[in-house]
Amino acid sequence: MALTTRCLDCGTRTRGSRCNTCTRRHDDWQARRKIRDGWTWGEIRNRVHVRDGACVRCGSHRRLQVHHRVPLRDGGGNDLSNLELLCDECHTRIRAATADKISKTHGVQLRRSA
Repeated sequence: MALTTRCLDCGTRTRGSRCNTCTRRHDDWQARRKIRDGWTWGEIRNRVHVRDGACVRCGSHRRLQVHHRVPLRDGGGNDLSNLELLCDECHTRIRAATADKISKTHGVQLRRSA
């Protein structure tokens, strides 16, 4: 008997991470993800890694993430000028400061991921 897990999208039992239906849907979605000048998010992320090379705040080379300077929800885009490379710690600090700023401005308490 083969090991089964739950599909990441619909929760049905499957052998892989997604069932066949969700895999087709996911692949279609990935094909439509060409964001800017025909680049996928993965290609954009790689360009930011090559350009910055390390965390632009502290210089760390560990657990790097691409950060939107102006968030997408505030009208920022995925263009290279709006993206920077941050380590996990610096990214967490910036996101916490942003959440505090939003909660003070709008009187709303935002959940923070641990």
